[in-house]
Amino acid sequence: MYALIADIGGTNIRLSLVNKNAEMLFPKYYKCADYPSLKSVLQEYIFEVKINPSHALIAVAAAIMGDHIVMTNHNWEFSISQLSNELGLDSLKIINDFEAQALAVEHLIDADIKTIHGENVSFSKWETCRTISGPGTGFGNALLHNNNGKWHILPTEIGHSVIGSCSPLENELFQWIKKNYDVSEPYGELFVSGGGILRIYNALAEIKGLNKNFSAPFDISKNSLNDALAGKTIEVFYGILGTLIGNIALSYLPFGGIYLTGGIIPQTLTAEREAILVERFLDRKLDTVKAILQKTPIYLIQKENPAMLGLAQHVVKVV
Repeated sequence: MYALIADIGGTNIRLSLVNKNAEMLFPKYYKCADYPSLKSVLQEYIFEVKINPSHALIAVAAAIMGDHIVMTNHNWEFSISQLSNELGLDSLKIINDFEAQALAVEHLIDADIKTIHGENVSFSKWETCRTISGPGTGFGNALLHNNNGKWHILPTEIGHSVIGSCSPLENELFQWIKKNYDVSEPYGELFVSGGGILRIYNALAEIKGLNKNFSAPFDISKNSLNDALAGKTIEVFYGILGTLIGNIALSYLPFGGIYLTGGIIPQTLTAEREAILVERFLDRKLDTVKAILQKTPIYLIQKENPAMLGLAQHVVKVV
């Protein structure tokens, strides 16, 4: 028996079969933009591997609120029951993409994690929860809540919550976003995401009267160490990320740690940007609040494709 697992983001698609030992077989990678629907890419994958799975566990970048799924940052929508029938599956379970990321946390080893702030402490009565967050096409987040040693996962859409500016430059940036994106109050994902990098870059170019050399988030990130405007863009990105995860920390008190994931951070993080992130994370007026954040570790997941690890380990338990 084989199960199909899939991690479907706003841009990228990762697929694999899984055997009864949670081993991934025939992993493949696709782009959302190359397919008209989720069904079409899944059918192509099944045709290519020439194995029909009986069950599937699929993580999508969407809030799961019933049978009808509408993706947050891509134009796909589908019915879970109809998709299951069309693929000939015995069972199909759809979860949020950051629920899949959260499922991986308990399976990570020390080499998979880099400590950015705080210490890696063993479980104690204070560790009631952890969070996992990360920028990609959007900004994802999930809460891992510990109840008598058993972890329960609650995905959130906190990336769409309002965030405030913390400097004169950010105030100008936020005003530019309001004017150009028709939002009354900017929210975190507008800045802390792939699209957010491009928005910050375009805004800073106009605010500072500078020429733009790049038109894609990947190129801005790639050249951020040798291009002044790209470099400033990524600095601003890390500052706002620090504020956003600080808000998450104060919302949930995740003394077990904030785990950062996604492709952007590993590609752009330097010691200087790490310092910017931590400084903004701790930037609170009240000493009692700062003390909470001092006790909240921040970790970077360095393992490639942790969501697929989480899905593979979980699918053998639920089918």
